[in-house]
Amino acid sequence: MNTNKQVLTVNTEQARRIIALCWKAQGIARKSGIPVTTGVALVGPTGTAKSSIVKEVVAELQEKHPTAGFSYWMASLALMLDSGDLGCPVPDTKAGIMRYFTAGHWPFGKADAKGIFCFEELDRCPVEIQRGAAHIMLEGELHGQQLGGGVYCCATMNGTSDIATEELSEHIRTRMVTIFLDRNAPGAADAYDKWAEDRGLSITRRAFNRYNRDALAASAEFAEMAVCNDRTLDMADCILQASRSVQFPTDDILMPAIAGCIGVGPAARYMATDKLVNEAPDPEDCISDPDGSPIPENVSTAYALALAIAGAVGNTADRNRLDGAAKYVARLQPALAAVAFKTVSDKNPRIWTVKTALDWQNDHKALLL
Repeated sequence: MNTNKQVLTVNTEQARRIIALCWKAQGIARKSGIPVTTGVALVGPTGTAKSSIVKEVVAELQEKHPTAGFSYWMASLALMLDSGDLGCPVPDTKAGIMRYFTAGHWPFGKADAKGIFCFEELDRCPVEIQRGAAHIMLEGELHGQQLGGGVYCCATMNGTSDIATEELSEHIRTRMVTIFLDRNAPGAADAYDKWAEDRGLSITRRAFNRYNRDALAASAEFAEMAVCNDRTLDMADCILQASRSVQFPTDDILMPAIAGCIGVGPAARYMATDKLVNEAPDPEDCISDPDGSPIPENVSTAYALALAIAGAVGNTADRNRLDGAAKYVARLQPALAAVAFKTVSDKNPRIWTVKTALDWQNDHKALLL
């Protein structure tokens, strides 16, 4: 990972893991009913293997799961002239309606389809093509033609590394995870050497790559594309959740993936908040030992703990648990305690039958209004 102007850049091996991570995050979003997508947009200069990276993610899945039916589909947007190239309406004279048809080799109308649908050169096509492709990526359909439920959409772009590109609107940029590839990112030489060895390229080629890095084109300079808003924060959270369940290392890719949603500055603060939250005491310890459990000094940690205690209490009728929770919450800063008591009482009004909670309520009525 490398800081390049306003962005974080990654090498090809890291990019493959980020795609796998964001695909997992997409599944979490769908399962939870969170209305976001986490499709990756690989941004990099020409010749940085963006298309190959996507194909290799699918190839690895095909090798690991040969009977699962994973596929790769591609739409070359730079070759399209207008929105009709994405699909076209055809009159159904018998039904008296228009039906919309897309390319037969794309994964529309195939409920069991699974794999990656890649939109090549998203920023090298007319704006109307961008809008249509983005709609497919974000909504999984085009004029009623549905993508298979197991299809993950991503894109490749050149970004500001090339002058012959069309700037993407914020509407599109806030619905993708922008990942910046750099042939000179830390670990790039090692990643290429492993890739080249696996594919039988000559030792001469590999040696040149490692010891003549100055002969390669200079690193491109990119401009930040991510925007921090409620939608992109939800995207970042799905990625953070996914990082805790995947079977590969994410320490070196989580920050650029989060930054690809919300930007470098907000991503640093988001990760710092996550660290503080993880340092909070166990809510069960706070309930069982309300007087002896420590009170977090950091307000973000204390807030997260207050919410965790509310979740741990749930709708229990156990007086001991309610009493323990009330005693611990009453020790928090009043504003945080008010949040915790309100959250608990929304799920479990019995909390107000506990003497500690009633005493706190009488002393802090203004905070509960």
